[in-house]
Amino acid sequence: MKIAIESVGGTMENIVMLRIYKVDYLPEDGPIISSILKENFGTYNPPASTWINIKGLENEGFMIEIEAQAVVI
Repeated sequence: MKIAIESVGGTMENIVMLRIYKVDYLPEDGPIISSILKENFGTYNPPASTWINIKGLENEGFMIEIEAQAVVI
């Protein structure tokens, strides 16, 4: 995400929404995902996020997919 947003002149602060698709979500996945989000976005004004439990992704080797929306003016 960082490379993509910076390629259009933005920063991680421009990301306003995340949709996180997690294959076979378990309760113990929550703290791991939360810590990664805090590491990348901080705690002051992180993007809104929706976590979605799914059965699988097109690439069977993938366990997570993240879709981001950003506003760059």
